[in-house]
Amino acid sequence: PIGTIGSPTFLVQALAAAVIGRMERLPTIAAAAIGIGVIDQAMTFQPGNDPAFNDAILFVVVAVALLSVRARPTVRGGEVSTWQAAREVRPVPRELAGLPEVWGGRLLLGAAVVGALVSVPAWLPASRVNLAAVVVIFGIVGISLVVLTGWAGQVSLGQVAFVGIGGAVGGALTSTRGWDLSVALLAGGLAGAAVAVVLGYPAIRRRGFTLAVITLAFALATWGYFLNRKFWTWLPTDRLVRGELFGVIDVRSETAYYYLCLAALALVLAGARGLRRSRTGRVLVAIRENELAATAYGVHPVRTTLAAFACSGFVAAFAGVLFVHHQNALGVAPFVPQESLKAFSMVVIGGLGSLGGALLGALYVRGAAYFLPGEWQYLATGTGMLLVLMLFPGGIGAALAEARDGLLRAVARRRGVHVPALVADRRVEEEPPVPLEALRAAADAAESVETVELRP
Repeated sequence: PIGTIGSPTFLVQALAAAVIGRMERLPTIAAAAIGIGVIDQAMTFQPGNDPAFNDAILFVVVAVALLSVRARPTVRGGEVSTWQAAREVRPVPRELAGLPEVWGGRLLLGAAVVGALVSVPAWLPASRVNLAAVVVIFGIVGISLVVLTGWAGQVSLGQVAFVGIGGAVGGALTSTRGWDLSVALLAGGLAGAAVAVVLGYPAIRRRGFTLAVITLAFALATWGYFLNRKFWTWLPTDRLVRGELFGVIDVRSETAYYYLCLAALALVLAGARGLRRSRTGRVLVAIRENELAATAYGVHPVRTTLAAFACSGFVAAFAGVLFVHHQNALGVAPFVPQESLKAFSMVVIGGLGSLGGALLGALYVRGAAYFLPGEWQYLATGTGMLLVLMLFPGGIGAALAEARDGLLRAVARRRGVHVPALVADRRVEEEPPVPLEALRAAADAAESVETVELRP
């Protein structure tokens, strides 16, 4: 039908067949596509078959097929990075960081952002505060994608599936076990980290787009099967009551829960910044840029990348626990595979390489859908995202970073400070070579000069 898109099942099948054929062997790709399609249709028309089984079996078939393909041996000497989308925001140069106008401007900007976020309940009604909390939660999901895709270079197209797994575990613990929300947040995050490691370990050994296809297939299976109450009786069915945090802080109101989500975002943001500044963060970027060179320095690529999987899965599942308690129920509609693609697009729009870019992407995509008038909501659709990427190929975060660098260059020129990190490399013109005749004349002149001996 015009105006609608096909089921994600078709995308999973096509991508899986292409990856099985290593994106270049057309006969293999065609045979794999036909084989996967035959299996899918055979299950669909099986008498008494539940359509939800198709998604789970398709996930297993795709995963086994992808992991069974032998990794192509390649010689990667002299390899250079082509990960152009992950443009990280450079820190303020040390030569300018101590200037009053620079640190004062950063302080004022930070205070303005924090003040705007904290004052949201003061100038929005409760229904809008509820939507603002959703934007904050998806900002946390965006941070999880920056860790895995932006820093580690592993493309995940099923991140919302980890959100759903964490939400299911956390919701079950608070509704059936009566556990505190703080403990449910921790347990849900650990469940997401475990699932991410289980999915990621075999996939990263195959490299390429294997992980992207497996995570998308997992998102399809999670939505149709793993979050289906017909097959799993432990999933929460009752209304999820927010209750009290740590048994003391009442978070049942929309304002209180918004501040809880805001505090969780600040905590996750601080943890992610600490990870990026640590040795693990630097090693992740080094592996993304040149795995062979990083290995030569004694780095274990698989183990380090698995740490990124664990951190990313934990953060996404942590956001899932917040989300299901925000919704007061565990539904399946928010976890459809299209939401995973939307979340990935959200981070690309903001900028894959920066944490601030992920937050800007969440604000752009979710904020435009929730807070702009109807005639402007197309900015959050595919057309709006395509327009933004055409204008800012590196994302909104990269565009703002370039504007900041322009202001810093102006400050450096006014202060007369030379900052190599902010100026383009300048070509130094070499002096023209001396003619051979001139060199011979100089040598003859040197031989004709009498040597005078100086005595004390």
